[in-house]
Amino acid sequence: MVGATRGLQRLGGIGLAAGGGLFLLAGVLEVLAGAPPADGAQILTWMAAQRLPLAFVSEATFLAVVAAIPGVAALQRALAGEHPGKVALGCGSMALAGAILTAALVAHGRLVFPVYGLRVSSPATAELVVSLYAGGLHAAELLLAVGTAVLGLAMWRGPFGKTLSSLGVATGALQITASYPWAISPALLLTCRAAFASWLVAVGARLARRVQTT
Repeated sequence: MVGATRGLQRLGGIGLAAGGGLFLLAGVLEVLAGAPPADGAQILTWMAAQRLPLAFVSEATFLAVVAAIPGVAALQRALAGEHPGKVALGCGSMALAGAILTAALVAHGRLVFPVYGLRVSSPATAELVVSLYAGGLHAAELLLAVGTAVLGLAMWRGPFGKTLSSLGVATGALQITASYPWAISPALLLTCRAAFASWLVAVGARLARRVQTT
C-alpha cells in the first residue's frame, strides 16, 4: 500500500509538472494566434492564417489535461486526510474542468483538423464552433478557479506549505479573470495562464519530493 501511494505521488507530481508546462505552451501559442474575430467570414480567414499555432493549442491542451489526471488523484490522496470536504470540492472541480475542457477541444479541433474530409467552411458554422469553444473554456476556467483556490486553502496547514497555499488562492482569482479572455488584454491573459501553469509545476514538484522524504 505504501509503495502504491508513493508511486501515485511520483506519477502525479510528474503529471502535474508536465501538465503545467503544456498549459503554458498552449497559452503562449493562443496569444500568438490572436483572438478570433467576431465575424464568421473573418474567422475563416483567421483560421487559415493561424492553422499551425491553433493546431498546437488544441494538441498541447489535450495532452495537458491527460497529464494532470494522475496529479489530481495524487492530490486527493495526499490532502483528503485532513480536509476531506475542501479536497472533494477542489479535486472534483478540477476533474470536471478537465472533462469540460476536453469537450470544448472537440469543437476547437474542427477549426484545424478535418474529419471524414469535412472542414469548417461557412461563416455561420465558424461562428458556432468558436462560440461553443469559448463557452466551454469559460466554464472550465471558472471550475479551475474554484479548484485551485479551494485546494490552496486545504494546503494551508499541510505539508505543502503556506506559500503554495497562498499561490493557489491567488491563482484561483486570476483564473476568474482568465475566464473572460474577450474582455482582457493578451498580456493579462498570458499572465493568468502562466500563473496557473507555474502553480501546477510547483505543486507537482512538491508531490514528487514527498516521495523522497516520506
